[in-house]
Amino acid sequence: MSTPLPLRLPPRDNPWRQLAVSAAIGIFTLTQFLGADAPHQWWVWVLLAINVGLSLVRIVPDDRLSVVALRVNSGASVLAAAGLMGVDPHGVASLFGYFFAGHIGYRRPDYEGVGWAAAMSAAGALALLVGDHAGVIDVPWYVGALTGLPVFVGVANRNRVETALALQSAAVSAAAAAEATADAATLTERNRIARELHDVLAHSLAGVNLQLEAVDALLEAGATDRARSAVATAQGLVRAGMLEAGSAVRALREDSGPLGDRLRDTVATSAPAGTQLEVRGREQVVAARAADAVHRALQESLTNARKYAPGAAVQIELVFGTLSADAHADGGADTKTGTVTLRVTNHAAPQHVPSLTSGSGLGLLGMRERVREVDGTVRAGPVTGGDAVDGWRVEVTVPVGDSPSPIPGQDSR
Repeated sequence: MSTPLPLRLPPRDNPWRQLAVSAAIGIFTLTQFLGADAPHQWWVWVLLAINVGLSLVRIVPDDRLSVVALRVNSGASVLAAAGLMGVDPHGVASLFGYFFAGHIGYRRPDYEGVGWAAAMSAAGALALLVGDHAGVIDVPWYVGALTGLPVFVGVANRNRVETALALQSAAVSAAAAAEATADAATLTERNRIARELHDVLAHSLAGVNLQLEAVDALLEAGATDRARSAVATAQGLVRAGMLEAGSAVRALREDSGPLGDRLRDTVATSAPAGTQLEVRGREQVVAARAADAVHRALQESLTNARKYAPGAAVQIELVFGTLSADAHADGGADTKTGTVTLRVTNHAAPQHVPSLTSGSGLGLLGMRERVREVDGTVRAGPVTGGDAVDGWRVEVTVPVGDSPSPIPGQDSR
């Protein structure tokens, strides 16, 4: 059988208070014998000195005494206290027995405390019986038998202190865990805001850059009116970008209206002229974060289309989960009930097909991260027509929410 590990106790009271208690008991016992002619009085002085000396061990810190030393001290204290009770005709020496018993219960483990309580009671009762039989004292034996009870008081006191320390430690751990959780949430929020700002700025600045490039070409060609129109469009993109940057964080937390309306507004301001949003299925209320992920995916896809296939026609579909692959001829992925899929395709063959490593890579990577956070999927790749690349498609599918419900007044289109 394995040996139980030594019990690690919480810090005890001030050691000087323990010294004062020991001195008080010794002085009180000593005053009972001054001027008295008690039999075997010299035994009283010797045992009193031994008891006081053993009681002083209590002021020694726990980590400076081994388990064996503590057990030896406990056993010596039981014998010395019982011996003093056996030669003390006044009965006041039993205070040492009570004092030692409480001390043992506090310092020793529970499984030892019961044994020490029985030993203290048995030794005290036996000492009083022997003393009474020898005519030295006249104290009832049960006074000694009760000296083991303070062991349980010491055990209870130790358990109380340990419980308080455990609660304190748990509170500290909980505070540390809460702080770590808050730090993680802050980091997550920073990443989300960074993605939002990237999407907003990349979307707006890319459009502005294209318009300014067009202005330069138009001015060289002498098309002043068209150049002014392009400048006005660039100014509108700047204003829209500033508004979106200011509301990017709020958009993460708020429901900004039906998803279809949000996407139509973006198509009207950012897609090539004549581009329409085609909605299939019955529009449903989409959770705020999922709707935001789809909206940002549309912005990123339009930005990439302008960057890699300027002037190309763009087809945009928003499919709510009632269609399957055989419902459309382009071979798109299945759309299941309870999901919404955004499919953005530019059909012109671009000179450079974008990939996850083109440019900074932050746009499509950010799109994947955002969609993954709402348990969605992203598919991006070239569209082939025969043996040639016929464009690029981005397809984003997200769950509409925990309890999807149709938007009143919205039917299949």
